[in-house]
Amino acid sequence: MSLSEYFTDEQIESLEPEKSHWLAAQWKPGYQELLEIFPNAKSIIKQIIKADKEKISELREAHRNFWNRQLWRSYKERWFWEIYDEVFFKQEIERLIKRIKKYGFLLEPGSVRAGGDQKEAAKKIPVELFYGGELKRSGKRLMGRCELHENDDTPSFHIYTETNSWYCFGACGAGGDGIDYVMAKYGIGFREAVKRILKHGTSNK
Repeated sequence: MSLSEYFTDEQIESLEPEKSHWLAAQWKPGYQELLEIFPNAKSIIKQIIKADKEKISELREAHRNFWNRQLWRSYKERWFWEIYDEVFFKQEIERLIKRIKKYGFLLEPGSVRAGGDQKEAAKKIPVELFYGGELKRSGKRLMGRCELHENDDTPSFHIYTETNSWYCFGACGAGGDGIDYVMAKYGIGFREAVKRILKHGTSNK
């Protein structure tokens, strides 16, 4: 059965605004509600998180080997190796970290309903507020020694002020946004990191 069999095109078009209001009023399950409807999805999410963590470990090991070989020292075009590192290591690791954080966040009871706005607000707080050492500016980057691993004698820790993200080119090879940094530095979970960032960020305004 088609509406055109019973109504003219003008009549159907006249109801388009009402159609939009009707669709907007319909119930749309959130992520947490979908997990309650399909509980088996939790085990799949956990498997994805486990696989992503293993992949990150492999990438970080490859990253360390890459810089330990110091290929860039044999070439004047160091820019090529830095771009190669950015594209093939840093961006992929950040992508996996974001997915782990997203899926892990879904598994926390009530987190989807309560944490969205707070998460976005926390991500806007400058990363450098939580760095305890001395930072030096180089263009649009801030550089210092990494606080996440020992015996860092070079400024391997970089903060990208435009995106408010960070990355360690040293032993740990970690990176991400401000939430990731606070989680790694203090050894706390996602929700606790968000609360700490918002509290510290507000007190520094």
